[in-house]
Amino acid sequence: MAKSEVYTWRVATDVKARLEEAARRERRSIASLLEAIVIDHFLAQNRRALADAGHQRELHAHVARLAGSFAGSDPDRSANVRVQVRAQLKARRDRSR
Repeated sequence: MAKSEVYTWRVATDVKARLEEAARRERRSIASLLEAIVIDHFLAQNRRALADAGHQRELHAHVARLAGSFAGSDPDRSANVRVQVRAQLKARRDRSR
C-alpha cells in the first residue's frame, strides 16, 4: 500500500525506546509497527462492537419472549404502558399457578 500521509506526535522517551526495541525485534520500521498496532486495535474494537451487537440482539430476543409486545392502535399506549405491562405480568402469573 502506498503511503502518502504523515502524522507526528510526542511520546515519552521510554515509550519511544520500547517502540524501537519492538520494531527491531520484529524486523520492521517503527512506522510499520505503529500502523499494525493501530489497525489491530481498531479491528479488535470493531470485532467487539460486532460481538456486542450480536449479544444485544440475543438479549432483545430473550426479553421479547419474556415480556411480549403490545399491538394496537391506542394513541396513548406509551402513557399507559405501566398499567398494560402489570396486567400482562399478572395474567402470566395467574396462568402459571
